[in-house]
Amino acid sequence: MREIEFHPLAIDEIAAAYDYLFEHADREMAEDFRRQVEDSILRCNQDPLVYRVRRFHVRRANLERFKEHYLAYMLWGQRFIVIALGHAKRRPFYWYRRPKQFRDTH
Repeated sequence: MREIEFHPLAIDEIAAAYDYLFEHADREMAEDFRRQVEDSILRCNQDPLVYRVRRFHVRRANLERFKEHYLAYMLWGQRFIVIALGHAKRRPFYWYRRPKQFRDTH
């Protein structure tokens, strides 16, 4: 298992999506979302090559129940890096600069 790292904005995106569901749906749905994000991160870390490269060495894994949400991640050496929690219909490519930013600072 690789070390898991998060782009700082990815953490904010996961928290914001959870908070939105908690406030506008219900606690159960928000907790299901949280579990799916965690499970997806662990699954992708265990077998990261299952998903194809989209751009700049970044792969995309759609969440199972929340299908419009996806994790954008990349491998950098032995590190597994979550770049973004994206939404397919809301600014789908806003995070494209992050891989370069992350590589340049680490």
